[in-house]
Amino acid sequence: MTFFQVTETKFNVFDYIIPSLNVITDPRVNAAIGMDEVFAARTSPTRSSGKSTIHVSNICCASEVPPITKTCEALSGVSKVTVNVTSKLVYVYHDYEALPASDVVEALNYAGFGATLKKDARPKILPPISPTKVSGKSSFAIANMCCASEVPPILQILEPLPGVSSVNVNVTAR
Repeated sequence: MTFFQVTETKFNVFDYIIPSLNVITDPRVNAAIGMDEVFAARTSPTRSSGKSTIHVSNICCASEVPPITKTCEALSGVSKVTVNVTSKLVYVYHDYEALPASDVVEALNYAGFGATLKKDARPKILPPISPTKVSGKSSFAIANMCCASEVPPILQILEPLPGVSSVNVNVTAR
């Protein structure tokens, strides 16, 4: 079932809709309805986008949701704002490379909302893990060892291994 034709090639609009997002992804369709830039912005999140959580102490009721939302959405890099009045938390989805969460907090404080950053969308860079010195004792059973003359070759194999500090061979226990 073809609904309309933009070019010489016929196509079905439903072939180009992502069911979970209800977004048309074919550039021919988007160009035809003038929405190619809008859908591109909505469907291609940047690698540096995430959700920051901000506590806003001066929220007293739901009537303050619109000014908080307006303050945050006015900042370049913010894609979505959600406000939970009960917990006094604001969830800001933003590009943390273009707009640090501290700038959002600063804007909310400038507007008089008493904001503090609870969780930054920017991933924390952990320091490299330094190797720790671990020591312990390992016991191995060696099958078919017949006498003490086999101890030197076993020592030659085990002692040069990294992490081995000493080797003891008990011929009687095998």
